[in-house]
Amino acid sequence: MSRSRPARRPAGSRPSAGAIAATRAERRRHERAAKRSRAPRAVVLAMVLVALLISSFYPARTLIAKRNQVAAMKRTSASLDYQIADLRRQRDWLQTDEAVQEIARSTLGMVEPGETAFAVVPGRSFAPVARSVAAASRPVAQPGALTRWWRAFSTALNLAR
Repeated sequence: MSRSRPARRPAGSRPSAGAIAATRAERRRHERAAKRSRAPRAVVLAMVLVALLISSFYPARTLIAKRNQVAAMKRTSASLDYQIADLRRQRDWLQTDEAVQEIARSTLGMVEPGETAFAVVPGRSFAPVARSVAAASRPVAQPGALTRWWRAFSTALNLAR
């Protein structure tokens, strides 16, 4: 901001008090006007900066989302590449005679000429049957008073004979 200088006076002359007050008032008016003219510019500049900042959020968020998508696709691609390689190895192994022979023996039960095949037929088991856990843990009922008396009576009769 440049200030305007008062006109030069001849040497030895002094300005009057009224002239000094007028120049001060004029100077204040110019300063206020300069401040007023700067304030709207600052507000407009701040609004433009805020608008730019807000408008940059969406593209930044989209960029981050796309980067995450690309990373996930790369991981999926690597996993699929590994599966493809494993399936190719399996395909190559299945085309060998050894694999065909092993599958024929295990799934179809085939044997080579001269070998004897045995088949185990499931049958009845002769192992002793264990009582169930529930039956083993159930308490045995005690005989009643009449049953106890009858046993004692029959034992006494058998001894008397």
